[in-house]
Amino acid sequence: MTRRAPRPCLLALLCAAAGCTPRAPAPPPSPAADEVRWSAFRWEGATLGGREYEHVAILVPIESPQLGGRYWLQLDTGAESDLWIYRAPLAQLLARGGVAYDSARGVRIDGAIGEYPLRQAPVQVLRYAGDTIDAGDAIPKIGTLGLQFLASRVLLLDLPGARFALLDSAQALPAWAADASWVPIEHRDGKMFIPLRVGGQEYRGFFYDSGASLFALSTTPELWRELTGRNGTEPGNTVLRVPSFGQQIVMRGAPVPGPVSVGDAALQGPLAFYVAEGPPRLDFHTWGFPVDGLVGNALFADRYVVIVDLPRRRFGLVRPPPG
Repeated sequence: MTRRAPRPCLLALLCAAAGCTPRAPAPPPSPAADEVRWSAFRWEGATLGGREYEHVAILVPIESPQLGGRYWLQLDTGAESDLWIYRAPLAQLLARGGVAYDSARGVRIDGAIGEYPLRQAPVQVLRYAGDTIDAGDAIPKIGTLGLQFLASRVLLLDLPGARFALLDSAQALPAWAADASWVPIEHRDGKMFIPLRVGGQEYRGFFYDSGASLFALSTTPELWRELTGRNGTEPGNTVLRVPSFGQQIVMRGAPVPGPVSVGDAALQGPLAFYVAEGPPRLDFHTWGFPVDGLVGNALFADRYVVIVDLPRRRFGLVRPPPG
């Protein structure tokens, strides 16, 4: 079976080019009355086109005796990977423990992602990304936690509280999750598609991408014009210009008139973007499977706990529990 090459993550490319910086984390969560073992995540920000954006990507902590410390992974449901660690820091950290990295042998680690335990968890190694860790790195980033890791787990992502939790699929959800608004998930082509309603019309070609926290929506130029009622040349459009591997990416955005909703959760007039100028790999038309675009955390931030229940093929949104 031929393995399909991973599709590019737009925000990962922008972060790499623009120099994302970590923001101060929320205070460590106290023991939860709802019996969920929460862990704090860090928002990563970036300067794009001379403007500061605080909520670009989400970093979650990983600890492992094999790696010899505490490091950070980007939480990216737009990536089809499992637990992905970049080759350069992996080889460096294993060598510190006296173990030579051997690409012919699999790597398994113990430890924890936040409060979620890892026991001989297999590691996917990404060869052509990531840098070795310097002593001065305040937030050493070593990889990505992708969608496949959630195939047998449930993710609770409390965006207003900057905290997350992972549950085994057999674990019961907390009582407050009974108030969630649920929509079905279509898991295909390494993506998690959720139904999106705009102006009374439902679209089923948008996938949820937690790695694209900056955006509410990113889509094709044609669908952007349909959703916004604009042609892209209006002077009031939002324009992001960022360098990416020697190329300039231009993204244009404008508000969608009216509400955009996922289930019962709706946001009035969110910004939608498209890539106006950039390499073909960022064009959804080139991806080789049906896709309208992505939904990022900007559609939900400051309001909801996102529940990704991939084992049961459902996606939920609920107001944060008290405490």
